[in-house]
Amino acid sequence: MSDISQPGQTTPSIRLRAPRNLYWVRDANFTLLIDEEKGVTKQLEGDAAALWGWLCMGVSLSQCARLLGAMNNIAPIEAASEINQHLRAWQEAGLLEDGGSAP
Repeated sequence: MSDISQPGQTTPSIRLRAPRNLYWVRDANFTLLIDEEKGVTKQLEGDAAALWGWLCMGVSLSQCARLLGAMNNIAPIEAASEINQHLRAWQEAGLLEDGGSAP
């Protein structure tokens, strides 16, 4: 997984690669992830829910950082750091395959 918070780091488009048994639905206030195989659900709210949706739509990491920065009135570099934290957490939770890295 590339670290988009590093100066000069390229930020390729990312395709969210979730396990086949993972489904998601967007509700008014959150995104609900359902792991059908494990019978586990995870609720994403706020920035995490927005990021998940953007990545599912094919928005690039650099654009996600700009959007998240604008949404929270923070610099894109700070938003990039937050994005990396979400990606690592999702990988550790088994929500992404191959670390969510670019194809």
